[in-house]
Amino acid sequence: MIVRRCRGATRWSRWSWKAVAVHAGTGPGGWTEMRRDGDTVDYHAATVLLELHRAETEGYLVALNGHPPAVNVIMRPDPSAADGRPMVIAVTASA
Repeated sequence: MIVRRCRGATRWSRWSWKAVAVHAGTGPGGWTEMRRDGDTVDYHAATVLLELHRAETEGYLVALNGHPPAVNVIMRPDPSAADGRPMVIAVTASA
């Protein structure tokens, strides 16, 4: 899971975090810096198992055949992270 950190849009939000890419077959993430452009940084944040379930095939079909194909990433604030980075909880391909 590649997560991008950008400067926040308001004075109350110092940083904005957004999942920007999914890569198959990568090793553990551990918040490895992948790319930096000023205040914008892309991190390999985590490697999360994408579980697929037979009952959800219609949702997968819609999400993965969209333009562009999409997956949904669930992130939550990590109270132990001093820099405000989130925890990547799960990823789903269901629309």
